[in-house]
Amino acid sequence: MLHEQKILQQVLEHIGDEPAAKYYLRKYGKQGKTAVIKIGGGVIESELPTLTQSLLLLSRLGLNIVVIHGAGPQIDQALDQRQLPTQRLDGMRITPTEHIAVIAQAIQSAHQQLLRGLSQQRIQTASLSQGVFQCQHLDQKRYGEVGDIEQLNSHEIKRHLNNHQVVVIPCLGHLANGQAVNINADCATRELVWALQPEKVIFVTPTGGLLNADDEVISAIQLSSQYDDLMQQDWVHSGMRLKLEQIHALLKPMDASMSVSMTSARNLVKELFTHRGAGTYIAKGEEIEIFDTISKQQLQPLTQLLEDSFGRSLKSHALTNLPVKSLFMATSGEAAALVVHGIDGMPYLDKFAVTRKAQGRGLAKALWLRLKQEYPQLYWRSRANNSINGWYFQQADVSYKHRNWVGFSYGIEMPLVLPCLQHAFTLEESWL
Repeated sequence: MLHEQKILQQVLEHIGDEPAAKYYLRKYGKQGKTAVIKIGGGVIESELPTLTQSLLLLSRLGLNIVVIHGAGPQIDQALDQRQLPTQRLDGMRITPTEHIAVIAQAIQSAHQQLLRGLSQQRIQTASLSQGVFQCQHLDQKRYGEVGDIEQLNSHEIKRHLNNHQVVVIPCLGHLANGQAVNINADCATRELVWALQPEKVIFVTPTGGLLNADDEVISAIQLSSQYDDLMQQDWVHSGMRLKLEQIHALLKPMDASMSVSMTSARNLVKELFTHRGAGTYIAKGEEIEIFDTISKQQLQPLTQLLEDSFGRSLKSHALTNLPVKSLFMATSGEAAALVVHGIDGMPYLDKFAVTRKAQGRGLAKALWLRLKQEYPQLYWRSRANNSINGWYFQQADVSYKHRNWVGFSYGIEMPLVLPCLQHAFTLEESWL
């Protein structure tokens, strides 16, 4: 008990949220839970103490940890010192034969630096610098000594995990003849995830997440609804494009519950122990089903979803006599939107909810996009003190405050919008 309390206190120092900390301690504190953590070379170079302190806490929790790391900045520096040019194609580092020895040495140097940092925290580690990734050339004429992973030795990884060691693997592959080849860290992470089926996959980067065109961290991406659009953006190129491609490929064959998080070394614990996380949350996404009524079977789970999201209790029969136009439900049951017949048949958004556990994962955005596809005109209201109002203001093209309410709409022309909002303010409260 004392050990658990000490870990809880350490987690709270990172995140400051006791209910979330207890929830995830229960979730991850069981033996056998595995996390694959991909660490960029820039993090090893500039944030090693912060990183290793976070990994120490996760290892004390009992997580099986597999660390796969790159060495991009270290390789660039080593090549520059020898006046060897750095070239990339399709986000991949071109690796001429005369470069591979320098690259392998730089990767091993970063590997040893990471191992020393972990050792200083007294973390029991297993270094697997050879024999993990068996490769063939990806395309020797195009990329040089770059490997395409043919086989992964997961048996050796699992053996060390069973011995409660943190497994540390550099992104270096070998051909059948033993020759070292450069492999992309994101590709290597994909293969590890497929082989190990971990509970959590985290990319630790200096930026703390994927950045948009304004160099701001994107909080969440639902690949099913956003991937094609993202890949068409001018600012998604080079390494970021390759990273998105590899994460998309990684998640495609996995269970719908699997996700990838990108965060910083400082926020690694927060990413694991809070519902909203602290970086970019990337999920496969899920289907949003649409129904023209609330069935008896849906009534109870919908009520639970709404009450969990709002932290309040609905009045009895609050959902039973509504003039329903459409019920939108995520297949996970973690999000829903309820549209009813409003004034003169105009669609009114009666409820929009995402459970607290699913908040910050892009599900609200995916649900909203589906909502707009079905209803190019919509109006709704929200309590003036609702914390989500900032997001509602971004979605609306008209807003109006009246007493304790704020009315919103999009797609409705003047003067029709005014009676719609006035109607919203007269509706009966559905919460106790």
